[in-house]
Amino acid sequence: MKTSKLSVILLMAGFVFLQTSCDSKETTTTTTGVAGDTIRDGAIVLDDQRVVADNGVKTLQLQSRSNSQVSGTAELRESEGTVYLTINATGFPGAGEYALHIHEFGDCSAEDASSAGGHWNPDDDAHGKWGHGEFHKGDIGNLTATADGNVTYEFNTDKWCLGCGDTSKDIVGKSIVIHKDADDFTSQPAGNAGDRIACVVIQ
Repeated sequence: MKTSKLSVILLMAGFVFLQTSCDSKETTTTTTGVAGDTIRDGAIVLDDQRVVADNGVKTLQLQSRSNSQVSGTAELRESEGTVYLTINATGFPGAGEYALHIHEFGDCSAEDASSAGGHWNPDDDAHGKWGHGEFHKGDIGNLTATADGNVTYEFNTDKWCLGCGDTSKDIVGKSIVIHKDADDFTSQPAGNAGDRIACVVIQ
């Protein structure tokens, strides 16, 4: 009888251990150990303010440049060979159009964002308007701000990828740059778009 009771106790203890182990696996979130990382609302928030949500969306925090007041986010996700970009930003000086480009270097450190280099142009084409003749793969177009300085913009293309390693498509390691003026789609090499007023590295 004592042996039977001991067997039951051991079986119950084993069940509790296994259940605790399973529960722990379901609730534990593992990060890559980058210094400064935290967890917020189910997303990894890196110390450079980049947020990678667990639904596959990269949310990048725009950095104001050239003494602008622009702030907001650029969201990127890839699905079935198409990259989707959404810009939500505030602080534009007024209603109007503001050029949006991808630049060749992933570096927004300069106060005027000159560190981002020129337009990303892997095919060595002339500057132009997306979908019309020659254009850079970084020639996205113009944002339209409201009178109170807000912007919501959406764009998608199969000409980009996120981390695929194809140098003619991969935008990871480049920068998203917003300019003070509209892109005229004609002037070389950058559409006469003026100062760079916001920048973020695509990581």
